[in-house]
Amino acid sequence: MNKILPLAIFLAAPCFSLADWHTLTSADGSKKIEAEILRYDAKSGMVTLKLRSSRTITSPASAFSEDDQARIQEVGLATTMGRSLWVEFEDVENVVNEKRNPTNGYQTKELQNSYRIELRNNGEVPFEGLVAEYQIFYAGYIDPFRDNEKTDQVHRGKMEIPALKPREETDLATESVDLTSIKRLPLSQCSGGT
Repeated sequence: MNKILPLAIFLAAPCFSLADWHTLTSADGSKKIEAEILRYDAKSGMVTLKLRSSRTITSPASAFSEDDQARIQEVGLATTMGRSLWVEFEDVENVVNEKRNPTNGYQTKELQNSYRIELRNNGEVPFEGLVAEYQIFYAGYIDPFRDNEKTDQVHRGKMEIPALKPREETDLATESVDLTSIKRLPLSQCSGGT
């Protein structure tokens, strides 16, 4: 018997940590600063940086090298996505086969479980190039009638997310995981039960 457990999902923009310190170079290459990129406003082109001294400054992103401008925009996308992407999950269970055995008192179901994921861009910037990596956790039981010895299982997958314009939403679905559910029947449904 397998039992499905919660889904874990990770949306991957360009991978980095927001708390990373970066050495940023001026556009003319004459100056360097070490800073943490706090946020980027695509409309104004301004970036907010935290220096090692804990001082916060705001500057035009164009004041930095082209490579640094690209990094600043990536951080801006990830920050915006984290604040503006609405996600809702729904567990989808399809019964493939169901058997009731009143003699032994158990009901067995063969299932295909997956998750439907609804995404909505609640921000003002379009999201493009996103990939969702997910893990579905479930358990397999060696003796399902005792539920003692189980083996934890993980189904991993990934899917590309279509471009989402502001206020646009989309539905996605994970791959299915084949499961078996075994439950005791009520005594009234068992042979000789009352």
